[in-house]
Amino acid sequence: MIFAHMFPTDQSSWYSFAEVVALRGLTSLTFDFRGYGNSEGPQEIARIDRDLAGAVHYAKHSGARRIVLIGASMGGTAALKVSAAEPIDAVVVFSPPISFWGLSSEEVLPSIRAPKFFLVSEKEMNVSVQSVRNQFKIAPEPKKLEIVAGSAHGSRMLEGEQGKKIQEKILKFVDSILAPVRESEPQIPNGLP
Repeated sequence: MIFAHMFPTDQSSWYSFAEVVALRGLTSLTFDFRGYGNSEGPQEIARIDRDLAGAVHYAKHSGARRIVLIGASMGGTAALKVSAAEPIDAVVVFSPPISFWGLSSEEVLPSIRAPKFFLVSEKEMNVSVQSVRNQFKIAPEPKKLEIVAGSAHGSRMLEGEQGKKIQEKILKFVDSILAPVRESEPQIPNGLP
């Protein structure tokens, strides 16, 4: 699973959930968009999808056979955009704006074939619930929409007691996509490289 952070945070906003995912036996990759956290270069939000595409290529080159993108806010918009251009297995997005400082997923939403899971808080202040509902309507099946209680934005939905329930819903969604393939993949006997 590849995690794309929201503005103005960095990859550390995903560390807790990425650890939960890793404990479930799934590889987790967090990274900083260019100009955020420890990443050098200018912050060019309109082009962050290129950084995420680079992370997808890195994961595939490193041997990943299945790719799930998880993005929050601007990272969610980038994840939608990349999932339209790259063959991925699923995409999960928290509070994705349809457009954010030159980055837009509007034109590509109808072409995303991977299963999609949209999440937004019912009292969201930064991205309207209606905007996320509209994106959900535009996106083709298979897809899922979850409107959660509260006003948390992006990856902050994963905090607190409710956050644990949301994490479980995401993991259940991801398992429903990956489990059938996992069971059919050949198993390497113990003791072999």
